[in-house]
Amino acid sequence: MGRRVSVLVGRFTRWLREPSIRVAVLFALAGVGFAGANLLLARALPHADYGLVALWLTLYYVGGALAPWGADGVVNRRPIRPDGQFIHRTVFFSIVTAALVTIVGGELYPFEAPHLLILFAGIITCGIATMAAAQFQARHHFVPAMLIWQGSNLVLLVAAVGSLAWPGTGTLLPIGVFTAGAVAIAAIGWKRLLDLTGTEQDDDVAEPSEEPYSWEEALSYYLAASATAFLPQIERLVIPGVLSLEDLALFGVLAALVLSPFRMLASGVGYTLFPRIRKARTLRERRRLLGAEIRTIAIGASVAAVGVWYLAPWVNDLFLGHKYELAAPLVLAALVAGCAKLLGAVGRALVSALGSNADLAIYGGASWIALVAAGGGATLGARWGVPGVIYGATAGLSVRWLLAFGLSVRHLTGPEPD
Repeated sequence: MGRRVSVLVGRFTRWLREPSIRVAVLFALAGVGFAGANLLLARALPHADYGLVALWLTLYYVGGALAPWGADGVVNRRPIRPDGQFIHRTVFFSIVTAALVTIVGGELYPFEAPHLLILFAGIITCGIATMAAAQFQARHHFVPAMLIWQGSNLVLLVAAVGSLAWPGTGTLLPIGVFTAGAVAIAAIGWKRLLDLTGTEQDDDVAEPSEEPYSWEEALSYYLAASATAFLPQIERLVIPGVLSLEDLALFGVLAALVLSPFRMLASGVGYTLFPRIRKARTLRERRRLLGAEIRTIAIGASVAAVGVWYLAPWVNDLFLGHKYELAAPLVLAALVAGCAKLLGAVGRALVSALGSNADLAIYGGASWIALVAAGGGATLGARWGVPGVIYGATAGLSVRWLLAFGLSVRHLTGPEPD
C-alpha cells in the first residue's frame, strides 16, 4: 500500500513539473480573478450595463489579438531582436488595428463616444503588451509572458471592486480602471524585456535571426491568428444582434463560472506546447511531448468538468442570488464548448509550430471558414436561446481543429528522417 501511494505521489509530482501544468496553474489563478471580476460586475451593474461592459471587453481582447498583424507568430517561429524598427512596427499596427476595431464597434454596437475613446487606447496598449509577451514566450520565459497577458484579469478584478464600492457609477469606471492598469502592465513588461535584451544567457533561445522580416510568414500566421481572435468570442459578438444585452450578461456569468477554467487550461497548453514542440528535433520527441500534453488535457478537463458541474450553480447563487439562472442545459452546453476550445488550442499550437507557410495559409483560410460557420451556427441556434447559440458556434469551430490535426499528422507520424 505504501509503495503504491509513493508511486502515485511520484507521478503526481512529475505531472506538476510539466511546464504546461505550471503555467496552467498560473493561468488558472488569473482565471479565478477574471471569473471573480465578472461575478462582481454582474452583481454591481444592471443586466444591460454588465452586458455592455462584457461586449467592450470582447472588442478589447479581439483588437489586442489582431494588433500584432502576425508578428507574434513570427517571433515564436524565428527569434527577432526587439530593436527600434520592431517597436515602431508594433506601435503602428496597433494604432491601425485600434482605429478599425473602434470604428466597426461604434457602428455595430450601442457604445457612446467615451467607451470608444477608451477602447481605442486600450487596444493600442494590448497590442504592444502582446508583442512583449511573445518575446518572453519565444525565450521560454513563460511566467513573465503569462503575467503580461493575463495580468489584465487581475486589474479587471480591481475595477469590479471599484464598481461594487461605488454603485451607480455606470460602465465607464470599470473600463477606465481596466485600461489604466493595462497601460501599466505593458510599460513594466517592455521595460523588463529591454533590460533582458543583449544580457541574458539562455541555451534554449536561438540567436536573433539576421534574415529580413518575413511579411509572407507574418501574413500566413495572421490569417489564422485573426480568425483565432474572433472564434473564442463569437458568442459574445453574435448575441447582442440576435438576442439582447441581457442575454449577453447571462452568457458572461456562464463564461465566468463554466468556460473560464477551460479557457485558462487551453491558454496554458497552447502557450507552452508551441515553443516546446517547435524546438523538438525528432519525431519521437514530438510524440512524447504531444502525449504528455494529451494526458494533461484529459486530467485538467475532467477535473474542470466535474468541478463546474457541481460548483457553478452554488457559486452563482452565493454571489448573485436569483439575479441570473444557470439551468442544467445551459451549463452542459458550456461544458461541450469548453472541451472544444481545448482541442482547438492543441490543434492551433501544432500547426503553428510544425506547419509550413502553405500549411499556415490553408489553416488560416479554414479558420475563416470555421468563423463563418460558427457565426452562422450561432445565429441559427438563437431560436433556442443562449444554449442554441453555444452549440451552433461550437459546431462551426469543429471545422478548424479537425483540419489542424489533419495538417499536423504528417509531422508526427512515419519513420524518423535521416
